[in-house]
Amino acid sequence: MLINQKRPKEAEPVLKSALQADSTNLLLLRTLAKLTYVNDRFKETINACLKIIGLNDVSLEVQNMLGTSYFMVKNYNCALETFLAMPSDAQTERISYLSARSFKALKRYKQAVEYYNKTLMEAISPNTDVYYDELADTYDLNKQFKNEALAYQKGLFFKEKAITYYNLAGLYDKGLHDKANAVKFYKKYLKAKPPVKEQVYVDFTRSRIEELSR
Repeated sequence: MLINQKRPKEAEPVLKSALQADSTNLLLLRTLAKLTYVNDRFKETINACLKIIGLNDVSLEVQNMLGTSYFMVKNYNCALETFLAMPSDAQTERISYLSARSFKALKRYKQAVEYYNKTLMEAISPNTDVYYDELADTYDLNKQFKNEALAYQKGLFFKEKAITYYNLAGLYDKGLHDKANAVKFYKKYLKAKPPVKEQVYVDFTRSRIEELSR
């Protein structure tokens, strides 16, 4: 009740008295871990979390507090040991970032790069390329062709799709009247091995490359 009322200083002695009477009570230990964690008393959090884990509670919340606390006291090896033991679906953007920083601090730069890249991927929506395609289409409707081209190219950075190359080539061909870039992206479209259902586009692309190359 005191914690809910944001009176942590008053809550702590009550909690410690309760733990003296029942030192293996998981509810009390979890509460102690949270209380010390939010007040940046990370060494105490580590002790509380280790006691909790010793009582066979290895919940993600406890692992997260433990790994982060190890990181905050610069015990990077233990931080990594904790983070990497967590299930893959619990490897959030934040966990990947702290793991990357831990690898970097330990001068394990190859793994640091791997985890910074993982952090970036987790920070980016898997639909980012779709959003850029929609943005490009909106620019097209408003005849803002240069902005449309930029949107398509940003979308390609997140996911290469044959149809995006085709749309970009068509934009340079008909909208921006830039033959060189039109041919460049038509060729990229063919190189991307478009699916069979796009055979009409493939045939047009081949004939259009010939026409623009004359």
